[in-house]
Amino acid sequence: MTFRPISRDESRRIDRRAIEEYGLTGLVLMENAGRGVADRVERFGISSPVVICCGKGNNAGDGFVVARHLDLRGYPVRVLVWADADELTGDAGINFHVLQKMDLPLVLFGKNYEPGPLDAALAGAAWIVDALLGTGARANLARRWTP
Repeated sequence: MTFRPISRDESRRIDRRAIEEYGLTGLVLMENAGRGVADRVERFGISSPVVICCGKGNNAGDGFVVARHLDLRGYPVRVLVWADADELTGDAGINFHVLQKMDLPLVLFGKNYEPGPLDAALAGAAWIVDALLGTGARANLARRWTP
């Protein structure tokens, strides 16, 4: 099966329609997205820890769901969060609190981080899942991250 990438606006329209017309909640959408990513990663094979990098928005919530599903399937998972715990609200906050109760390895960098601990947290990862930026990202990443 071939999938084509969708734009930010298309993604937002799909989510809005699922919520408004079909009555799905954001938590259901987040659960389905996270489980789908976990399924996809598992199909490729996992031999070492999966590191999931999360921000503070709903994309982070998707990442928390990915971590939960992989952990429940017996895969080693580490979650890195570029937010303080009190910034994780709404559906993302709910899924963050679930991870805390599961006692999964969580590293909270907050808004600032040092390269040393980040290098250590990424060491040995076979997979790095990006759950940092979602449809709300507005920065010009090419310009911002170019050395």
